[in-house]
Amino acid sequence: MAVVVVVALVLPARAHTALVGSASLSSGGLIAPDGVPPAGPSDGGATGPTGATGTTGATGTTGAQGGPQLSTDLPCYLPNRVVQLNGSGFPASTTYAVTLDQTGAGFGHVSATGGISGTLTSPALEAGSTEATHQVMVLSPDGTASAQFDVTAFGASYAPQTGDPRTLVVHYSIYGFGLGPSEPNDPTGDPAPTGVYLHYVGPRGTAIRTVEIGITQGRCGSLPLSHLHHLFGFSPVAGTWHLQFDTQKRYSADSVPRVVRVVTVG
Repeated sequence: MAVVVVVALVLPARAHTALVGSASLSSGGLIAPDGVPPAGPSDGGATGPTGATGTTGATGTTGAQGGPQLSTDLPCYLPNRVVQLNGSGFPASTTYAVTLDQTGAGFGHVSATGGISGTLTSPALEAGSTEATHQVMVLSPDGTASAQFDVTAFGASYAPQTGDPRTLVVHYSIYGFGLGPSEPNDPTGDPAPTGVYLHYVGPRGTAIRTVEIGITQGRCGSLPLSHLHHLFGFSPVAGTWHLQFDTQKRYSADSVPRVVRVVTVG
């Protein structure tokens, strides 16, 4: 028997475009559609986080103790998202330059109180990458500061993807499910860990079982490689099953974020 996987992707709010495709999520490969596909369990789908905001974000560094400081609103973003920059302690009423990974990204003016505020767009990921780290630097006369932020893919997949679904044992890989502001008082700057759940929706459209497959970790709220799990920890009836990955203990077809994978049991 073969596991048949169908994936349709819908990016979260504030994305530049909606994406749909039949490509594996393990490499972050996405195919752009002509329109926004349905996200209900009848078609399979994925819906990313709504774009959490917060006041504590990426780690910032200063050119000298007590000097300028720079931070981003989040430690990690999906590609092509707005990155909010905030700084303080710069020489007042001067002009500053911004670089992203040592490439010029723009100019601005420091306020009369030494503050700066602006935005840039999180870069796309290279083909085959699931996460990347970027450095943004603000340079002004007598004041320089930098900060780092990460960019992650969004998705949920498992490997291997072929075999008898009744006996198949897999590792799950989850990316970008726990995006959010840094957890207060956490020296790592990571967002709060989030449980990831797998809901089994049977051929008749009824949720049959829910299991927790792991906890997100790191700056991007991901679970790159779970422990081994049986794809089905029970005896599934023949037919088309929808496996929904999300962060909710109770199944809802409208959970955000979510990824739905479709598996056919012969």
